[in-house]
Amino acid sequence: MAVRFTAASEVGPLRATLPNLSPAQAWVHFYCRRAQQSDAAPCTAQVQCGQRDGPPVAWAVDVTPETIHTYWPGQTRADGTPDTVETALIAAGMAEADARQRTTCRVFSADPLDVRAYTRVGQDIVPVAYPPAPVDATAPTRVATLLNLAPAHAWVHLSCQKALASDMETVVDPCAVRLQCGQQEGVPVAWEVEVAAKTTVTYGPGGPAGDLAAALVAAGKLEAEARRRTTCQVFSTDPVDVRGYTRIGEAIVPVKN
Repeated sequence: MAVRFTAASEVGPLRATLPNLSPAQAWVHFYCRRAQQSDAAPCTAQVQCGQRDGPPVAWAVDVTPETIHTYWPGQTRADGTPDTVETALIAAGMAEADARQRTTCRVFSADPLDVRAYTRVGQDIVPVAYPPAPVDATAPTRVATLLNLAPAHAWVHLSCQKALASDMETVVDPCAVRLQCGQQEGVPVAWEVEVAAKTTVTYGPGGPAGDLAAALVAAGKLEAEARRRTTCQVFSTDPVDVRGYTRIGEAIVPVKN
């Protein structure tokens, strides 16, 4: 992928609006949903953030098909392209003091592109401006099916979209999530996960909740079985957002839902 600085007038269809973004602490994922082939052109997204003397600061990002390109704190790039949202804003012409302030970004692309954003609030990493999903409170709602999951190389993000109490003192019940992955003697291996309101819990190599293969073993699956590719289903009566990624070779790609 590459980053190209561009005029603000070069826009395509609006793909996402990311309000209240803290550039120094923001993870923004761009995923190109174009089918990968040898001659496939990358997806092109234009990002417009904040304003400097009127027009928004804008730059373009090229994302290889079926891959994720992420701006996140601490990312480094050998080719000299901007390594974080804040650095990209400065390189695109925003004053350093302005680039550190919370801002609203808009993402435009004529290509089939998914955009996801997370930011750090205190010790938590939370989604940026996700609308709550419709929930049937009378029965567990299937939130997602994650196919062809490689547990030893999988990242599964579980984000609780419940609003925090306005007084910041009343305890808000966490989102309750049930994971069912694969089968053992005809019965899915299942376990429960609780996710605090407005936070994201990640199963993944090095993740705070431990890795998925270890969770499968702890839930009753044999170690050899836990390392095989599997299908997981996620159920919740709470407003939960689920995203799955897996490593294939050197690439981290979304799990096909």
